[in-house]
Amino acid sequence: MQEDRMPSILGQRIEKTKENKYGYIDIDLNNLKIDSPTVLCFGGNYVVGRRFANGLAKFVFNLIHAKPTNKNLKVYSLMYGSLDNNPTAADVTLKEIIVLTNSIFLPLVCKNGKRIDTLSAQKNMRNLTIVSHCFGIDLANLLACTIADKMLELKYSKPEVINILKQITNISYAPHKAKVFPLFSNIDFYSMKDKYNKYYPHIKKANKDLFAATKLNKKENNLTVIADSFLGDYDDADEFFDEHMLDLLKKDENWQLKAITEQPQFIKNHANKTKDELFSRAESMSVCFGLCIAESVSNSIDNKQSKNLIEIDLKKIKANIDYLIDEQSNKEKTEKIVKVIQSKKEEHSLKV
Repeated sequence: MQEDRMPSILGQRIEKTKENKYGYIDIDLNNLKIDSPTVLCFGGNYVVGRRFANGLAKFVFNLIHAKPTNKNLKVYSLMYGSLDNNPTAADVTLKEIIVLTNSIFLPLVCKNGKRIDTLSAQKNMRNLTIVSHCFGIDLANLLACTIADKMLELKYSKPEVINILKQITNISYAPHKAKVFPLFSNIDFYSMKDKYNKYYPHIKKANKDLFAATKLNKKENNLTVIADSFLGDYDDADEFFDEHMLDLLKKDENWQLKAITEQPQFIKNHANKTKDELFSRAESMSVCFGLCIAESVSNSIDNKQSKNLIEIDLKKIKANIDYLIDEQSNKEKTEKIVKVIQSKKEEHSLKV
């Protein structure tokens, strides 16, 4: 490793104190123990520095309306390594991939150098939920492949490896997809207005009457949510809102969207739009994304209380997201009808 390279460091979101006003601590991977519902956050390549890693962990708590004091949930976030002379160029070395694999995943399938029984390994893996953004899914896939190789070395069969690793749910936003068979269960959120969508796999919206559509691939344990836009057709809104970034889904502690609406040009362009109208779709997507995290974490809790394996129900999650999409689409249709009626009334009034 180069001497001037900043290492990748895993941190944990904790309650703020006078001694720790940012609510974030570095984790010693040698003492890491995954034995309760846990969320691992792998952000985009901008997550260089503890501030961004902490922000991503805070994002998870805010999105599911939970607090770091929740003892039933631990949230970890990885700060990527980089060169000191280029702190925005994130990278994770092969050595760090191996260390992360051995610290996080290996103890869940191995004890005293030997494999454990399949059911125990499945239940252990079900403790984990991954929240990834863009580049983060590449890291998640690398970790999945690395632990899969180690499991084969431990004499797990290929079907066992697949059935164990699919217990981890990776909930991703604007995922940068490589052409690999996903070993984790995935729930992917795409926006067709994302400026990077040319790097996405070939995706199409299934229903033009809805602002978003879902597609379930049972073979790959993959649920895809595709929106034509997380904001809607609002002229130059994309100049101020990058649909590739998590900002459109970000919530504060009071469950309010933090939106950039202060720019004079933005206000001028959207003088006829209320804030609620403008961010109605983003609100719906925030709820959908948070619902996925909450459902996965809740499933982890249920597994701890059951002797049998309770697998994540992507079909149920799809039904819930479809309902929320329908609600938003119906709301938009109603708003259009109301505006047409109002316009006709004003036109009639002018004629009179």
